[in-house]
Amino acid sequence: MGLLDALIQLTDESELYFVPVGINYDRVLEDEALLSELRGREHPPTRAEKVAGALRLLWIVPWRVAVNAVRVAAGRLQRHGYVALAFGDPIRFRDLPQSRGVSRLTDEQRRARAKEIAAVVMDRIARLIPATPVSLVARAALDLGCDAAAGDLVDRVRELRSRLEEGGVPLALGREFDPQRAARAALREDLPRTRELARFEGELLAAEEVEEIVRLGLERLVQRRALERAGGRVHCGSHRWARDLLSYYARSLAALEQPSVWPVEAGLGTPT
Repeated sequence: MGLLDALIQLTDESELYFVPVGINYDRVLEDEALLSELRGREHPPTRAEKVAGALRLLWIVPWRVAVNAVRVAAGRLQRHGYVALAFGDPIRFRDLPQSRGVSRLTDEQRRARAKEIAAVVMDRIARLIPATPVSLVARAALDLGCDAAAGDLVDRVRELRSRLEEGGVPLALGREFDPQRAARAALREDLPRTRELARFEGELLAAEEVEEIVRLGLERLVQRRALERAGGRVHCGSHRWARDLLSYYARSLAALEQPSVWPVEAGLGTPT
């Protein structure tokens, strides 16, 4: 916040633009360490737990390096899912209603104004973070109480995807979705096709995409033992902190909950 406060003090002499960037990962390598740190703030580890953690780290790092070296040599390096990046339209500071009269504000008032600007930018970023298969499946599983039929999980992911698309949130659909992309392109080129038939085929393609999203997301989360499949149902996995892991990845879909700051941003794009 201090940097933002310093920047807006220079806007009388120069232009200031904010470029929102949304980044999401299907796998954050240090996710368990970050969750442990969060839990440690509430329940600090004992000396014995610290020693055990250090010894575990000394074992895990060389082991994983060796395993991955073998996988690379065998051409079977395990994939950890998607890394997705999205850029938004630049936000010109002078177009924001909060830019008016900044030079006449006291230090305290200016810092409060900086918080309003930060809220606008963070709202834009939240709506830019791409939804990946892991984040969608993690959120759907939590919504269903981590105990649902596979079909219910697919339905919930479909609902979440629809809500995100309505809000303009990008979806991370990689090369696994190339067949659906090609089919959609063919639909657009086939002009004689009736509108009803095109809509029906579009819905079929969307259903295929959702099933592929669930397949990919489940594959990664089962691999992490955050979820498990048994008897046509999906449950929380055997990982000690399975729900925490699911929550960690589901949080990237903040656009589903984040209240819009549109009223604060109502003047965006209007001349000052």
